[in-house]
Amino acid sequence: MVGTGRIALDVVDAGRGLKPDDLPSILEPFITSRADGTGLGLAIVQKIVRARAGEIRVDSEVGKDSTFTVLLPEAPVASD
Repeated sequence: MVGTGRIALDVVDAGRGLKPDDLPSILEPFITSRADGTGLGLAIVQKIVRARAGEIRVDSEVGKDSTFTVLLPEAPVASD
């Protein structure tokens, strides 16, 4: 993201997509749709990203890929 002072990292999940009603809560701890899931993965990622003044955006719809975009501030460039 040139000129924004932020770096974007897109992670694409080729799964089954997310229902619109599920999107607001997917970053909350212990929320999972998998029988063997803990619901902690995305919550932990969000905590790490927020601790670095970043954010996570999610773009998904049922039957299509989900894209998770992690936005982080650019680190200042050290001068010699």
